[in-house]
Amino acid sequence: MFNLRTAIKILIVLLTISSCSSTQESKESNEEQQMIDIQALNTQLDEIELLCKNLVTNDYMSFFHEEAIIFPPGQSPIKGIEAIREFYSVFEKVFVPSFDLVYSERYFEVEDSLAIRRYNGYAKIFYKDNSDTLISNNKYVDMVKKQPDGSWKIIWHMWNENKPIQD
Repeated sequence: MFNLRTAIKILIVLLTISSCSSTQESKESNEEQQMIDIQALNTQLDEIELLCKNLVTNDYMSFFHEEAIIFPPGQSPIKGIEAIREFYSVFEKVFVPSFDLVYSERYFEVEDSLAIRRYNGYAKIFYKDNSDTLISNNKYVDMVKKQPDGSWKIIWHMWNENKPIQD
């Protein structure tokens, strides 16, 4: 005989199964979105590598959020896109703005609209006066924020030199 108690038990079982199914779909959807976001963050680094073959400060600034902060080694933080632009504009005055940059050992952690990106960068950069070559061998950490249009902008950018491990 079918009674109210049996109907409630069946309803609870069906709701539990439905809940488990939607939780699994949600988890798969989140994982898929994370993979899409990681690909976009990785592509952004590829674009910066390519940009260095003909580096223009304004083009590089397009990767930064208006209120970004950079943390140059041994210096005070530099806040805001205009101050960051001024910091990097010195580069164009001193160095040949064409060099090969390689980002390696890339690692990403994405949570909703924020991401942490860690990577190494290596480049040989030539002085305009041909006096010397700067070897840039650094490790970087970026905090990157997803914008309403789906793009990612750097909000915090920090780096320091990779030095050999001392025994």
